[in-house]
Amino acid sequence: MTTDIDQLLTTWADAERAGDATTLDEVLTDDFVGIGPVGFVLDKPAWLTRFEQGLRYEELELDEVSVRRHGDAALVVAHQHAVGSHAGNPTPPDTRVSFTVVAHDGGMRIAGAQYSFMGPPRRSPAVSAADTPSPTDEAYRPSWLQRRANSMLSRALRKGRGPSFMRLLTVYGRTTGRPRTTPVVPVRGGDRTWVVSPFGDVAWVRNARATGRAELQRGEDHITYAVRQLSAAEAVPVLRHYLRLPARFFVRRHFEVSAKSTDDAITAEAHRHPTFELTPVR
Repeated sequence: MTTDIDQLLTTWADAERAGDATTLDEVLTDDFVGIGPVGFVLDKPAWLTRFEQGLRYEELELDEVSVRRHGDAALVVAHQHAVGSHAGNPTPPDTRVSFTVVAHDGGMRIAGAQYSFMGPPRRSPAVSAADTPSPTDEAYRPSWLQRRANSMLSRALRKGRGPSFMRLLTVYGRTTGRPRTTPVVPVRGGDRTWVVSPFGDVAWVRNARATGRAELQRGEDHITYAVRQLSAAEAVPVLRHYLRLPARFFVRRHFEVSAKSTDDAITAEAHRHPTFELTPVR
């Protein structure tokens, strides 16, 4: 690995581990973009304020580093092992990180960092499934970073931007009547549409169930639907389809099944991921 990039990554890792926003400010380009393993996108100012929002690392190191140079830029892929927490939640212990490194003022800076999960979380074989709560059995509480990512995605989707497979879901509060929005990944099959909650019985699920209405939006494309929650058996093919979509890489830690699981296994878990059929309101 070339010395300049080696030193840059060492400085990066040391600064992340120490929560040193000043040093990170020096090694990141002004237009830096960081993408987390569940898809949130942070610009440079937001990246530097993570430590103020409760991010702490006890350990952080990079290994398995591979560098591909392209003129004055380079793509660097590495394995990051970390022990830390954010807002009381543990950070992923092992992630694959892709850095975009560019020449800047006679040196090198990091213009982008994208994190990806490295397989399902480890489970203890000594404890039976009956005694171990599923990740979705407890109330889902998005972190500050996830809330910020959802806010940024929502703004992009309203403008017709963002990932092409995503839509902005709007439901109305079952007691307040106020609109509530969240980015979702619809499942499509012919002329039929479904939405899945990977995080369990969250607020939008309860509101959709109570009001029977939802809207999907992307830019000027805005459709109102009647919603019907599927039974566990009905949800099986929809969940199997959902687990084949690109979204699975961002939510798979919330599932104990995959697209290759048996119908019986998916049926058993279906209640943890409420699934709704959406029928356009004419």
